[in-house]
Formats: sequence, structure tokens, C-alpha cells
Amino acid sequence: MNQKVLKTLEYNKIITQLTGYAASTPGKLLCQNLLPMSDYHEIVQAQTETSDALTRVRMKGSLSLSGVRDVRDS
Repeated sequence: MNQKVLKTLEYNKIITQLTGYAASTPGKLLCQNLLPMSDYHEIVQAQTETSDALTRVRMKGSLSLSGVRDVRDS
């Protein structure tokens, strides 16, 4: 992705805000390494997953992620 475009969009500020919402260290690392997608089919799939998750939250309430632990070494 073009760095000038990312700077114009203040992408780093968005990533910093997103990282603040992550509940675990691995989640924070995933947030920090995100880059915009460019493949149409991947974008549509991601938007569908987001829509499904939002529908779940609206119907059942938010998910509690307290107590999430890093299990990567396991």
C-alpha cells in the first residue's frame, strides 16, 4: 500500500485507536500489523463476517473477553 495514501488517511492514528480496544497482547499485535485489503473477494468476505458479528451482538449482547490469556506457547 502506498505510504503517502496511508499518511493522508491518518492510518496510523486509526490503528492506534483500534489497538487500544484489543483485549490481549496477541490481539494488539494483530491490530498493529493490519494493512488495508485490496482483493475484492477478501473485502466482501470480511464485510460479511463483520455484519454477522454485529447481528450477533445486537441479538445476544456483547461478548465478554475478560480473562482472555495468551495461549500461543501452549
